[in-house]
Amino acid sequence: MVRLNFDNRFVTELPGDEARRRRMNRVNQRFILRNYLAQEAIDAAMRKDLSVIEKLMEAARHPYDDGTPADLTAKRPHWAINKPGCSMLACSS
Repeated sequence: MVRLNFDNRFVTELPGDEARRRRMNRVNQRFILRNYLAQEAIDAAMRKDLSVIEKLMEAARHPYDDGTPADLTAKRPHWAINKPGCSMLACSS
């Protein structure tokens, strides 16, 4: 959309919030495999429970979907802060 600004010059109007959200969601994944999620899957698999791996695989197949379960998109839980394999790692680690 084009409009005149206060100097009577044509400027391109920025898209609204909804259009910006849709555009951002097309390029920003909702699901990202985190260390603590992988550790939960490993722990469950060691108990012969593969449902956590299946849940992660389904989310990984559709990483941009709004339907990704909230527990897979939440911040790292408190229990994972100091657990080996779950801490944040720098790129140089």
